[in-house]
Amino acid sequence: GGSSLSGRRRLQCGGLSCVYKVVEKNGENQFKYGYVDENKNIVIPCKYDDWSNVYGGEFLILKKEGKYGVLDTQGRTVLDFNYDEIFYDEGNTFTVKTGNKQEKIDTTDIIRWAK
Repeated sequence: GGSSLSGRRRLQCGGLSCVYKVVEKNGENQFKYGYVDENKNIVIPCKYDDWSNVYGGEFLILKKEGKYGVLDTQGRTVLDFNYDEIFYDEGNTFTVKTGNKQEKIDTTDIIRWAK
């Protein structure tokens, strides 16, 4: 199975478009999602199990290996892929769930540090 970049989902959000590639794993085709900018440069490689809208103008909630994390629209990690669920609240705040534990995380300091 080839892994050519195909199937452009026209999700124009934050200047990004969602794209996917099909990869074969254990004889089954799986979709891996990523994002390209207006010039079709890959900003976020196609290695995520799900696609996301852009939240708050700059956040993507993505899934990798069964866990969720948050990237910004530049592809930088805002929250590591350690969570069972993540919900965008507002501003730079997310609600994250791991098992029965739920907490709010304000990512303002993380974002400032990443830039």
